[in-house]
Amino acid sequence: MLRKKFALILSIVSISAFAFGCTSGNNVDKDTEETKTADVSDQITSQDDNQDKSDDASNKDNDKKDSDKDKKETEKPKETPIKTAKAIIVYSFDVDKDALVKNEVEMIDVTYSALFDKLVELKVIPQSSVNSFESKKVDGSTIGYLDVDSAFLKNNYGSDAEGKMLDALAKTFKENLGLDKLKLTVDGKNYGSGHISMEDDEYL
Repeated sequence: MLRKKFALILSIVSISAFAFGCTSGNNVDKDTEETKTADVSDQITSQDDNQDKSDDASNKDNDKKDSDKDKKETEKPKETPIKTAKAIIVYSFDVDKDALVKNEVEMIDVTYSALFDKLVELKVIPQSSVNSFESKKVDGSTIGYLDVDSAFLKNNYGSDAEGKMLDALAKTFKENLGLDKLKLTVDGKNYGSGHISMEDDEYL
């Protein structure tokens, strides 16, 4: 009788232990499965995030390329305008007729240096160089200040021819550079030769 009771108790304990073990195992398996599921979910979410970032970067690159392409198409290289020569009047003189002579010449850039060089070329004035030139507004008049080197004084003109030379120089400068008067100096000093001398307040 005692042996039967002991066997019954042992059976009950064994069944209880087995049942507890199964329940615990199921819980462990369940926890493991949930952990695996969470890991997979995290991986998918991470992959989605990375894909979104990659897509955003790709879209930005495409937008930049499109913008650069549009900018290049819009910013076409500027064409350099072709300068054309225009006809102007440069004056010389005729001593015998005591008159100035109009000479039509073509220039691309009408500047004081170009005008001076043209007068030298036409032998209106002696072979010489410009030291400086500037124009100023003085009492409502536009005055040009032309300073030349001393070679300008090396000429064999008589007084009449020298006067006409200075008139031709002044008229050429005034008409083409929009001057009212021209002040001529030689190396910073008032013009003075053996025939003609000019004072501070004298202009051509």
